[in-house]
Amino acid sequence: EYGLTQQGDQLIARCSVYPDLPAEFWCCACNALVSSRCHVVGIHKDHPFITLRLAAESHVRDVAAWAERCRTQLNITENVIGNLRHAEDVIDHNLSLIHISEPTRLLSISYAVFCL
Repeated sequence: EYGLTQQGDQLIARCSVYPDLPAEFWCCACNALVSSRCHVVGIHKDHPFITLRLAAESHVRDVAAWAERCRTQLNITENVIGNLRHAEDVIDHNLSLIHISEPTRLLSISYAVFCL
């Protein structure tokens, strides 16, 4: 099986084409773990490669950038929720004012109808 396997306390990357070989490179065209044999023969032969260390560092940077975007979106979402809660409070307050003034308005309407 290719991919990452655990051997003791080490994590071993296995080639996607030759699973019996350790992966030493990342195929940039296929986004796959590949062995040094793939440099010479096989479907990845003419593809661009980078070392696993460079691939890992690049992926770590990508994940960090996504995490920062997520934190930014979370902050924006929390601000929107705060604004909505404030708007709800304002609406509730205004509705309570309308409710308090309602009897007075009904009395005025009743008087106006009586005068007709």
